[in-house]
Amino acid sequence: MLHALETSESRFAVAFDSSPIPMAITSPFLRTLLESSPFAMVVGGPDHRVQFSNQAFQRLFQYGEHEIIGQDPDDLLCLPNDPDAHALTQRVMSGQSVHRATVLRRKDGTRVEVELHASPLMLGGTFAGYFGIYQDITSRVESAAKLRGLRNRLTRVQDEERAHIARELHDHTSQRLALLALRLADLKRASSDADQSMTEALDTSIQLVDEIAVDLHRLARRLHPSQLEYIGLTRALANLCDEYARQSGMAIDFASADVPATLPPEVAVCLYRVAQEAIRNAVKHSGTARVHVDLRASEDVIRLCVQDAGKGFVERTVAGGPGLGLVSMAERIDSIGGAWSVVSEIDRGTRIEASAPLRAALRDLPA
Repeated sequence: MLHALETSESRFAVAFDSSPIPMAITSPFLRTLLESSPFAMVVGGPDHRVQFSNQAFQRLFQYGEHEIIGQDPDDLLCLPNDPDAHALTQRVMSGQSVHRATVLRRKDGTRVEVELHASPLMLGGTFAGYFGIYQDITSRVESAAKLRGLRNRLTRVQDEERAHIARELHDHTSQRLALLALRLADLKRASSDADQSMTEALDTSIQLVDEIAVDLHRLARRLHPSQLEYIGLTRALANLCDEYARQSGMAIDFASADVPATLPPEVAVCLYRVAQEAIRNAVKHSGTARVHVDLRASEDVIRLCVQDAGKGFVERTVAGGPGLGLVSMAERIDSIGGAWSVVSEIDRGTRIEASAPLRAALRDLPA
């Protein structure tokens, strides 16, 4: 054991002999710590070339020690034509620490997801070297991808089930209610004019059936916006805004620009649901008299914005109440590879933005 430590110290002494890196780095305690660390570690000099790598680094990237010492880690590990590699190196050499997740390559060319921590070592304001720590996060990234895939499939299954229930309500329950209304009307016509109480009872029943039919129709549309398939996202959102305005008495302004007539179903449904949830939250929680809904598209992206000047909320309140709707929005946007943001301030309102990539989505539409 003593011989091994002496050998390790000798190797460090050679590695750092020509480097201005502080002597503290070559202390036996620190060398032992680096060697025994489960994280892959390198120490480089002022020219960014490796002067030390521990065994975890060698195992992770499949290089022998003699293949690493004196090499630039960018040449060994970075993917070909990686535009970020040089920029990260320049940041470290200018005295900035770097912490990010990235993809690197092993000696055999296979890729590995890592979390990188790189810290510069400065002497008198001059770059004297760096510490680099790499943690293999491949399993974590794969697990996160599987979880996202599971959430996305669950969202699709939920949408399919909602569509099925909506069709059942529209095609069966609503039609049977319509038939019931017709039969009640027939009974009214057949009843004696003298039987005023029966006539009034039938009128009340017919009105109740009509109200139930309207509620079922509204519920079916909330469960599944089938109108998207026939009139497109722009008109469907305009109708949605009109419906909420009638129900709430709130002014809901809708504007759109350059939106393609045909969108991929998953994009249209996602943005419709996000708008639906955002408007519902504004109607229920904002306390304002007006909401603005804006839908615009460019060649590459389609953007939705729902904004009010109401009560707003603080970030910590998102964990409960309306925050559940925000989580649902985030999951939907994530499922189509989009982005979203929520900006809210107390007494200054809330702005929800969602965007979805458009160029590739339109290219994948059937001809």
